[in-house]
Amino acid sequence: MGTKSSLLIVLATIVAIATTSTLSLGEAEAQGFPPSPVIYSGSVTVTSGEDPTGLFITARVLDYESEPVAVVNGAYIALIVLLPDSTFSGQTVTFHLNGVQAQETDSSLAPGLPLPKPDFNLTFAKLPEPTPTPTPVIVAPAVFSGVIVVAGSQPPERAKLTARIGGYETTAITTTGPVFTNLVIAPPDESAVGQPILFFLNGFLSAPPVPAVVFKSGEFKTINLIFVDFPTPTPTPPPPTPTPPPTATPSPTATPTPTATATPIPPTATPVPPTATPVPPTPTATRVPPTATAVAALTAPPSPTPTPEPSGGGCNSTSANVSALTGLGNMLLLAAPLALIAGFRRRRR
Repeated sequence: MGTKSSLLIVLATIVAIATTSTLSLGEAEAQGFPPSPVIYSGSVTVTSGEDPTGLFITARVLDYESEPVAVVNGAYIALIVLLPDSTFSGQTVTFHLNGVQAQETDSSLAPGLPLPKPDFNLTFAKLPEPTPTPTPVIVAPAVFSGVIVVAGSQPPERAKLTARIGGYETTAITTTGPVFTNLVIAPPDESAVGQPILFFLNGFLSAPPVPAVVFKSGEFKTINLIFVDFPTPTPTPPPPTPTPPPTATPSPTATPTPTATATPIPPTATPVPPTATPVPPTPTATRVPPTATAVAALTAPPSPTPTPEPSGGGCNSTSANVSALTGLGNMLLLAAPLALIAGFRRRRR
């Protein structure tokens, strides 16, 4: 679709709008008819030589500003100036390229039909300065340490300490007696810089430090926190000692009466007197003393004294010099037990 076709379509649209506005006078009749709509098109030239493609052109009359149109291949098409009422009649029309004003201007017309201006070329001295991209501010955490003072008492053991900046609250740290360390304050953005910091111990606000403590990015600071009228913790009563349930007294159990059991009486054994077996008396051997035999003394010439030999050695020894009667008596003593045994056996038969 060519440029002329686009202009015809836009012109037809404006004519329809103007006709509708004429038919519905209303408030506009009291103020007079508005200036005629104007349709601008033309080339765009930048004196410094930059290419304006992709930028936007608007028209302004007093506090009115038109809808923007884009610059394509060094030209703009159908920039419509449709002023609201007659107060804008005869006013200067200025043209702007992303905020930079063009050298050319125009004047609004008297009321009438829409007027196209297809060769309204615009010249700009330079392109608008690029909008600087805001550099994000990096907020480094601040770290606080110090001493806790509680008026009239000792700081609670292992209390929870936090800090707040507006709606931001730090992670709680646990205190050790009156000392706290490494309370890290890390707000999410730079809006917290320079804002006062409030400190809370177990949810109770500290007295305002003098001078006031404000947040500074990356600061390491030692402070003293004072708490006035800090609530004294109520001692927790020890849990009651559970009362043991009453011990049930067992019902007396009837002791069964033992039934007398008849004790069997063993029969009395009649003693049988043992039969005495007569034992024959053992005969006592009467020992006959040997009769001493007188030996006549013979006179012999003196001879050397022989070495005496032991006498009476053994029972069967023949080396001893025994008399005949003595030998007979010994033999009787040996034979006496044999005779006694033989007589005992014969008697039993």
